[in-house]
Amino acid sequence: IEQETGVKLRFLLLMHRSNTGKENRDKFISDEIQELIQNAKYIKGVDLCGNEDDGHELKNQTLFLEKLADYTDINPNFTIRLHSGETKKDPTGLYDALNSIKERCDLLGYTYPKIRIGHAIHGINPKSIDLMKEMGATVELNLASNLRLLNLNLDQLLEDEDLKQTIILCEKSKIPIFLGTDGYGIY
Repeated sequence: IEQETGVKLRFLLLMHRSNTGKENRDKFISDEIQELIQNAKYIKGVDLCGNEDDGHELKNQTLFLEKLADYTDINPNFTIRLHSGETKKDPTGLYDALNSIKERCDLLGYTYPKIRIGHAIHGINPKSIDLMKEMGATVELNLASNLRLLNLNLDQLLEDEDLKQTIILCEKSKIPIFLGTDGYGIY
């Protein structure tokens, strides 16, 4: 495809946060996953996704996020994509996750990894924005996914206060925003 069209396709390895941070860390460091990542030139990172409900908050992924920070020190082009702010169920999730990665990198003198934040509609505030800016994170607004999952209402999309706050804070802090779909296909 790349040779014929010039379109580059790269993929992220999905890790679900319904597993604990220890379970995800252990899966990630397994020989099977490490061999896959090292030998598959099209896998460029990890996508930590899943429900933001009780027990699945990003703060419960600290051990895994620290391991990803360690890995990105070895592979600086490795990307960590955090699903956060899709719902209002984990209002501090983004800050918690970024802070875990930042503390690990600062402690060990690592450069911050590439971080993409999927959704980012809820839980964006000046405190999380400061970390996003410092770490060079980008935001992917997955509006189609949020509409499909009924986390946003199409009739009131442009009036949603949390969405407007995310856009205003990111724009003010010069944090890049991209539009995505977050689906198996194109919504």
